[in-house]
Amino acid sequence: MPTKEICDPNGPGNITLCPMCDKACKFQKLKESCKFARLTYLFDNPATVFFAIFMSLWATVFLELWRRKQRVIQWEWDLQATEIDEEPRPEFETSVKTFRTNPVTREKEPYLATWSRAMRLAVTGSAVAFMLFVVLCAVLGTIIYRLSLVTVIYGSKSLFLKKHAKIVTSVSAAVINLIIIMCLTRFYHKLAINLTNLESPRTQTEYEDSYTFKIFLFEFMNFYSSLIYIAFFKGRFFDYPGDTTTRQSEFLRVKGDICDPAGCLSELCIQLSIIMVGKQIFNNFVELFSPAFYNWWRRRAHRSNTKDLTRQHTRWEEDYHLQDPGRLALFDEYLEMILQYGFVTLFVAAFPLAPLCALLNNIAEIRLDAYKMVTQARRPLAERVEDIGAWYGILRAITYAAVVSNGFVIAYTSDFIPRMVYQYKYSPTDDLTGYIDASLSVFNVSDYGPEMIGDDEDPPDTCQYRGYRNGPNETDPYGLSPQYWHVFASRLAFVVIFEHVVFALVGIMQYVIPDVPSELKTQMQREALLEKEAKYEHGLKKNEYDYDDLLGTLRENNNASRGGERVGIKGSWARRLSRLSNGLDAHVEVVSRKKNSDNTTVWESSY
Repeated sequence: MPTKEICDPNGPGNITLCPMCDKACKFQKLKESCKFARLTYLFDNPATVFFAIFMSLWATVFLELWRRKQRVIQWEWDLQATEIDEEPRPEFETSVKTFRTNPVTREKEPYLATWSRAMRLAVTGSAVAFMLFVVLCAVLGTIIYRLSLVTVIYGSKSLFLKKHAKIVTSVSAAVINLIIIMCLTRFYHKLAINLTNLESPRTQTEYEDSYTFKIFLFEFMNFYSSLIYIAFFKGRFFDYPGDTTTRQSEFLRVKGDICDPAGCLSELCIQLSIIMVGKQIFNNFVELFSPAFYNWWRRRAHRSNTKDLTRQHTRWEEDYHLQDPGRLALFDEYLEMILQYGFVTLFVAAFPLAPLCALLNNIAEIRLDAYKMVTQARRPLAERVEDIGAWYGILRAITYAAVVSNGFVIAYTSDFIPRMVYQYKYSPTDDLTGYIDASLSVFNVSDYGPEMIGDDEDPPDTCQYRGYRNGPNETDPYGLSPQYWHVFASRLAFVVIFEHVVFALVGIMQYVIPDVPSELKTQMQREALLEKEAKYEHGLKKNEYDYDDLLGTLRENNNASRGGERVGIKGSWARRLSRLSNGLDAHVEVVSRKKNSDNTTVWESSY
């Protein structure tokens, strides 16, 4: 087992590792990564593959069941096609000065010209792109902080910090990243509202969709960018310890940010757990105390401006001083659940406890939201909406992205594929004995520059580092070894196979689970039939004399041409007649319905 080899001081655990930084960092033994190796083994095992597949299928079933539930609610509450007749926003009507004729209503209405809309979208798009660039700069700053902190810790005299340098660095960087994330979130929410107002969407649905996409795009980069870096990019640009390219500038120092010999999965687990759990705790704290504080402040301000403090206030006066939920009251609740859904699905292979954390948070969230909406906020104004808007499309996009993300996490972030390649290709005993030594490459300490090693260091002749590269005495020193290309090809093949298998299972699940329940489909068909029959009866009574005149004319024409034979009015004539009864086009029951008690139908007459 690789974990036992790393923790074995008499075996591979005694391997000397190359320093993680220049000057201050010392040569270390592999056994010092024992804690990370044990943490990694909890999640980096063959069961992770099946768990990732299960979570992808669970996400698909969740979406399909949600869509079925949504269709049921639409039918029960009569919410189908409510967005078709949506009125323009009052803000849109007052801000737009140009008009045009609506092709549907044939009436004049405010209209935002195409060139004006394009200019507004260009401005808002540039602002969003700039904020995304700020997020990437924050991630880069966190990486540089991590590299600098390693140098500071190993340069200090604290034995405790030196012993736990990797854990201290990972945890502190994750906490700082969380603080930056929460600060940027507060600022960007206000900016997104101003940008959406600048776009001036026509309807409330268009306004909410535009605002939703802006916020989610930013929050996606804000919360997931550091996780994406650790999972897919950290350590990928590192060549070998003596490479001078990484020392040319602070920006290129990022190439020197490498994973622990136990892998990057443990650091990804720490980063994900701190960001996810920390965000949940912070949001619950804000939801619990923020409304109560603002309500207390409003009541205090009201008392200071009231002359008669003895007057008893009515219930509606007291409720007026509660927090105003606004039209976007539920937006933050949706966003919080969507981000949590992303944590649970996108990187579940690195942190399998994420679903449990989400469950516990949802239990607390339900009670906190109930307390906040019932006791701390005014009664919100209900609006008729057809669905959850843009959020469903975002959920579906996250679900599909989770399949790709988990495939790459298993293939590239974990050691699952390298272990399989070693066991079935390079191991002389067809097991993982010797895997740790095979996953490390040798570096000649004499190839270090004079400014790279401390003066008081008594270096060994060679040290080892994580990677698949040639040794210093081979034909291509420090070049990529054949084992690297075997692992690379296996990883790529695994991703392709994993995605095809999961997407095939997802497609089967979507096909098996219909969008509309069978009971609801029957009820909808029954309702449509009753509607047609009601229209038919109404049209028959309304246009009785029109039918009689038209049928009389047809009888005369047919008598003159056919000599009184039995005539059936079908095809286009039946369709024209059905239009007189308010849209009974293609009514199947019409041809068999009797007009009176005799044997003559409405559409058929004998002479």
